[in-house]
Amino acid sequence: MTPPKVIKQVAPRKSTAHGVRIVGTVTVVLVVSAKGIPKDVHVSKGLDKELDQSTVEAVEQWQFEPAKKDGKPVAVRVSLDIAFHDM
Repeated sequence: MTPPKVIKQVAPRKSTAHGVRIVGTVTVVLVVSAKGIPKDVHVSKGLDKELDQSTVEAVEQWQFEPAKKDGKPVAVRVSLDIAFHDM
């Protein structure tokens, strides 16, 4: 089995809640369909409500090369860590 690969990525809006830049990692869980479309995207480990929502909205726009089993596209559940750094 080969895992899915990101082929189009959209960056989340960076939140500055209360004027403070948030640093850390948001973990999202999703299903990458056999067509490479993200489905059922949700946060499993968040940082801030606004930033978490922005991350989900961004990942919903991503496109993937689907996972393959025996050369055929299959749907798989994956977990992604989206890091936010202080710049």
